Amino acid sequence: MKLSLNKFFWVGPLAFWILIGCLSGTRDLWAQTFDAGQGYFLSSSVNSGPEGIGIGDLDEDGNLDLVTADNGFLSLFHGDGAGGFPSKTALATRPSNATGTIAADDNESVLLFEGTGDGHLDLLAPNLLSQFTALTLFKSNPAVAGQFLTPATRITQGVGTTPAAVAPLHLNPGQDNFIDLALITSNSPKVRTFIGDGAGKFTPGLSFTLSTSPSSAGEGIDWGDMNEDGLTDIVVVDRQRAWVLLNNGMSGLVHSGSATSSLVAGFHLEFDVALGDFNGDQHLDAAVANGGIFGNLTSTLHSVAVFLGDGQGGLSQTPTSIDLGSEVSDVEVGDFDNDGNLDILAAVPDFLSTQGKAAVIRGNGDGTFDTQGIVELPALGIGTVCVATADLDKDGRLDVVLGNEGLIAGGPTDIAGNITVYLSTLPDIGTATPTPTATASPTPTPTRTPIESQDPDINRDGFRDAKDLVILLEQQGNQSPNP
Repeated sequence: MKLSLNKFFWVGPLAFWILIGCLSGTRDLWAQTFDAGQGYFLSSSVNSGPEGIGIGDLDEDGNLDLVTADNGFLSLFHGDGAGGFPSKTALATRPSNATGTIAADDNESVLLFEGTGDGHLDLLAPNLLSQFTALTLFKSNPAVAGQFLTPATRITQGVGTTPAAVAPLHLNPGQDNFIDLALITSNSPKVRTFIGDGAGKFTPGLSFTLSTSPSSAGEGIDWGDMNEDGLTDIVVVDRQRAWVLLNNGMSGLVHSGSATSSLVAGFHLEFDVALGDFNGDQHLDAAVANGGIFGNLTSTLHSVAVFLGDGQGGLSQTPTSIDLGSEVSDVEVGDFDNDGNLDILAAVPDFLSTQGKAAVIRGNGDGTFDTQGIVELPALGIGTVCVATADLDKDGRLDVVLGNEGLIAGGPTDIAGNITVYLSTLPDIGTATPTPTATASPTPTPTRTPIESQDPDINRDGFRDAKDLVILLEQQGNQSPNP
């Protein structure tokens, strides 16, 4: 059946209810409810994707929008504030790409951040597989909110080959107050740094080689204060290990340590990492998406691997492994049941089936997880390789977005990529979460003290982004880069 690319579609006329009983006698029965999944197609019916999802208020109308990193495009889904996305636009990551045609560039991720210092969100996409190996930066149009200047700015110097994912952080607080970047490359994985000038220019800094093993490949990156010194550090995965690289405050990253995230060494698909405090000790921990043995979809060595942090930059060497029955390609962290404990959202592509899915793993608050009460959210597509979470309808509950890669082989059986949106209808929630905006961060009051290595979401707006870094800088006595 051919579906219109201009309309979304619903599966099931009724809400999707899931009731889970807790095995612990000290906790009550709880209901986790999501509306029926709502699907949206990408910018092109003949391209696979998405492989990455970003969320932010692009047009500054108070409603969250979605950005997906597709094969050759960034698809922008404009939110209506009620959890719907009635319109979309596209940005080609290569000038020759045209909507409706098979495009070039493999974009595995997209970063929404304030890279030009004008208070508006910009978009940055690494081009992994292309003759245009680069970081493609779409600068916001300061005259029209939600529009971006074209052609895009291509950052090529110092990028190396196969850039996979990027994190925003401040590497040199003693020299300036501008946002910098850390990039992880896939082949012969390295972490490369770029020093920002506050106006959208990024100069190559230092690089750190993760591994020279042919079975290693850089995949995922996340950021937070791992050793609680007030500086933003990064954690990366390279199919073999989770690496902690500490920010030395002088434009460099220092290797703190690494932890094996595979059940056996080598040829694994550690695709992604997400940070959060899972055991309530005020130290950042790490959840890793362990996809199993590379090239073997029937491998049973797959899991979400959870490493506890020690607050000094170290991770536990023996992770807690949560088996979801199939490979795991992406992880996000959030409190999906509003019990005050962090949960894990995982993407499960399940490439051997005709339908991907996401899994919500409920945290117990002590570093353990309710493995008997995992909530599965079916995808409206195949190959769910990425997930994202935010309060899309402004009701105080975390909603879920699934990115389904599809299958494009150039024949009549091609299946286009799409996204699936699940809105939470969990009862008994508190005050609604405010919607993040792209305006400059407010100046903290004089009585505010720095946050000690808790959730990197310093301003509690539901996102760990450049605004949190700006607030951290101001708390340390620096002037905002966006006066």
